[in-house]
Amino acid sequence: MQSIYNLVNGIKADFMTMLAQNDSTAYLTALAVLVVGALILLIARIASKKLLDHPSLAHNALISRKLLQRALQKLFKFLSVIPFFLAINLLKMPPTLHRILEIIFYFIFLVFGVSLASAVVAFFLNLMLSRNPKVSPASGKAVMPIANFLLWVVALTFFLDNLGFQVSTIIAGLGIMGVAVGLAGQAILADFFSYMVILIDKPFQIGDFITVNSAGLSGTVEKIGLKSTHIRSPNGERIIGNNSEMVKGFVSNFYDIRLRRVALLLPLKFDLPAAKIEELTAKLKNLVSSHENCTLVRAVLLDFGTWCMNFEFIYDINTGDINKAMAVRHEINLQVIDYLESEGLGMAVAPAPATAG
Repeated sequence: MQSIYNLVNGIKADFMTMLAQNDSTAYLTALAVLVVGALILLIARIASKKLLDHPSLAHNALISRKLLQRALQKLFKFLSVIPFFLAINLLKMPPTLHRILEIIFYFIFLVFGVSLASAVVAFFLNLMLSRNPKVSPASGKAVMPIANFLLWVVALTFFLDNLGFQVSTIIAGLGIMGVAVGLAGQAILADFFSYMVILIDKPFQIGDFITVNSAGLSGTVEKIGLKSTHIRSPNGERIIGNNSEMVKGFVSNFYDIRLRRVALLLPLKFDLPAAKIEELTAKLKNLVSSHENCTLVRAVLLDFGTWCMNFEFIYDINTGDINKAMAVRHEINLQVIDYLESEGLGMAVAPAPATAG
């Protein structure tokens, strides 16, 4: 208690000394710095308000006006401390009082700086995620607690270093703790960092139909969580896989396919007349042209096999929707069968393998 009393008395004595050491010119100069700083900040606030109200920004779907406004508020709060810091440094004062005020200002800068950095990270993370309509910007909220933790660790390390503490010991302790935590939760951390990879690199997104080649699984992505990804298979069941497994191997993503090629090999009988093959070629061309999103690649007699003539029929379906593509393919297959049956052009059947007598 006595030490606190002595500290208060010491600060009071240093404060009186400061008042005695500075003349009116010094006080007017410090006041001028405060006034000029306040005016500059006021002009900047007015300009920022006009910027936020500008139609090009107000109607921009990619930019979150709320997060931008929050970041600007944190910026002005941080900048508002600078005129006071400059004004105080213009006055003569005892070293002890100067050091106390310096620590106070450093702490204020620390709190406001971390708050500003957090707001800026949240804004740019939202902006990055908003560029893709299939990713919810709200998914970035899961990253912010970790980002805030790292910002506070870095800021406190610099603050303690400024106070004269041996931060190397603290950093070494944090490193050892990080290694211990990493070893204990290696799988969880691997899934989380894989989530970050999926979030940033976007190998697949919610709504995409994918095939995980390493696991032999296919389905539509329904959810991408911090630890796992949920896929709805064509059979209806929900498949839940670790994020680390999802980014480990090759993943086939069928969402961006704009053109799907279909190749059919029709086994024709050897006794089929050449004229019938020409009619089949013309019929297949007409079938493809009758579908709006289809383009014929080729319809040719490819070669002669041991028990049939191989007729190659290839066409492209110009759609990214796999269900529509399958529907078109199904319809063309049925039309080919109908034509072959109507013309009596049955396809060749492979002979049964000879059995030992």
